Amino acid sequence: MIRLIVKIIKRNRRLYSFCLSIFMGINAFKDARKKYYKSKQAFILSGYPQQLRAMKNMHDGDRCFIIGNGPSLKKEDLESLTNEVTFSANSIYKIFDETEWRPTYYICQDVELLQRIFDIVWRIQSKKLFFPFLVDVRFPKRKKICRYYELFNPRGCNVPFFSEDISDKISNYFTVSYSMIQIAAYMGFKEIYLLGMDHKYSVARTSDGKVIHNNVKDHFGDRVLGSEENIPTIDNITNAFVAAKDYADSNGIKIFNATRGGYLEVFDRVNFDEIEKR
Repeated sequence: MIRLIVKIIKRNRRLYSFCLSIFMGINAFKDARKKYYKSKQAFILSGYPQQLRAMKNMHDGDRCFIIGNGPSLKKEDLESLTNEVTFSANSIYKIFDETEWRPTYYICQDVELLQRIFDIVWRIQSKKLFFPFLVDVRFPKRKKICRYYELFNPRGCNVPFFSEDISDKISNYFTVSYSMIQIAAYMGFKEIYLLGMDHKYSVARTSDGKVIHNNVKDHFGDRVLGSEENIPTIDNITNAFVAAKDYADSNGIKIFNATRGGYLEVFDRVNFDEIEKR
């Protein structure tokens, strides 16, 4: 009976192609699930979850500043945050020659970028450095290095999940800012200010896939992407911020946008100069 069914399917090219794609899809899913369980088990046994659990509510009720690398970011603004708890990411180190300020917490989740700049960023004088667990980098043994398990949202997902437990996983969704907000919420911060989040890029992609070019810089330095590789999709990044706001509103956390200008309008805006610094 089974042989007869197989014979019939093979005679019908469309049906055969359809069945073959389903079979391959099932196998790919099984392989992905095996890899997930294997990598997750390795993470659990690594000791990093215990390290991350120790950070739960360590800043309960406090405030922090999450800093983007947009062109509006100024060294003078960073210097005014010397006594504040700050988060920053990726290429923020490029401004270090201009200021003595250093972030309290640093994160880099872009695997390709991390592999290029790791010899620089693991030396950053921050209390903790956050890196993905699944990255092919030889990490030195330092207590300040924290590796987390990142879980990507399903392709086509417009509403990313927000991880309440970073010792289990962090939701990776198009922008490292979303990961920083998850870490800050887990640490217990109740007041979060965003700075340097310009939310516009020299090359971007619309929700319908169209590539657009804008006459703007992507970075606080002179860096302009100017290529069509790793093009950010603004709608996806906006969805991440919307998800962060929804979680914050439901959990007594206030997020404010203190960026000078820019195009991020998900959060209530505040004037950075009017915030009383410590």
